[in-house]
Amino acid sequence: MTMTIPGRRRLRVCALAVPLAALAIPGCADPRLPPSAPLTALTPTFTPLAPLEPTSVPQPSARPLTESGCCARPVWSEDGSRILFVDDPPGDDPLGVYAVAVDGGDPQLVSDSVSEDAFPSSNASGAVSGLDLPDAARNVRLSPQGDRVAWTEGSTEPVNVDLRRRSILVSQTQSGGPGRLLTIIGGDLIGWAGDGLALIATGRLSEGGPSGVWRVPLDGSPPFLLAQGERPRSASLSPSAGWVAFYLAFEEEPSRNGVWVVRTSGDGAQSIPGLASYRWGREGQLLYIPYLSDRTDLSLYELDLITGSTRALIDGAAFPGGLASNDWAASPTGDRLVYRSAADSRLWMLDMGGG
Repeated sequence: MTMTIPGRRRLRVCALAVPLAALAIPGCADPRLPPSAPLTALTPTFTPLAPLEPTSVPQPSARPLTESGCCARPVWSEDGSRILFVDDPPGDDPLGVYAVAVDGGDPQLVSDSVSEDAFPSSNASGAVSGLDLPDAARNVRLSPQGDRVAWTEGSTEPVNVDLRRRSILVSQTQSGGPGRLLTIIGGDLIGWAGDGLALIATGRLSEGGPSGVWRVPLDGSPPFLLAQGERPRSASLSPSAGWVAFYLAFEEEPSRNGVWVVRTSGDGAQSIPGLASYRWGREGQLLYIPYLSDRTDLSLYELDLITGSTRALIDGAAFPGGLASNDWAASPTGDRLVYRSAADSRLWMLDMGGG
């Protein structure tokens, strides 16, 4: 972490328009994919980026939550009452994770660690603590029912991310030893499907096999390729894990590059063409900021995955002060946003009403 203001040790602000957060991809050993495993190829289904006819779009006002020079990595608490973030305050207060109420107030220290475990889970398959797991366990995920836990293990030696191998293991939370489920190459465990009957992972299951987003059942049936694509990145499960969003940028067919969303049950995919930064709001609501080369302002859109419709939530005036380092997060109900301003590096709140 680079600090830039002597004596205040503030986190450096990297002001980027809308960079996409790249997903770090691990991998593991080498069981073969059963030949009977069905494959599902993505067929581009484009949704409009804006209404064809002019519509009245509400322009919510932004209000500051923190002082200037603070903060990074804002995350909503699971109940939507607080914003957690990383800060290194001046004086004797330590570097750590702090929390502030959504209506403002003095930040409170939550943890003097800035690891992912210091934050609440961002979906129903979040990290867990208090379980007796191996020291090598990484990316720990609790099932929706809380009765099983999955994690990855693998080499920590430097290697090309697309060749990295990791084993996925699953165990009962109360009893029973871990069982190795499979090995992934150039991918990672994303979390549990909403029904708790399968895991969602990215990568390849064998050398030279198809790459993409997989549903891996726990009953021994073959893994199912939800969406095929080279090097899927930034995979993110919806709040109830009924959907998974991800990004493709290395497809031979240009029309397949962009943001994709597919049900974790295996139903059809939907897409947002082009570059975009995206976050989950409520279940079935994907919020995104499209990158438009002919515009310098930022707009916020909503893709309703139930109806397939797209609408502008904030048109051309989103994120006053600019968006720093792609630092923004949607509330669990999808009606509020918090973001880090590129102008002053403080956190700002946007209230979008009914969402």
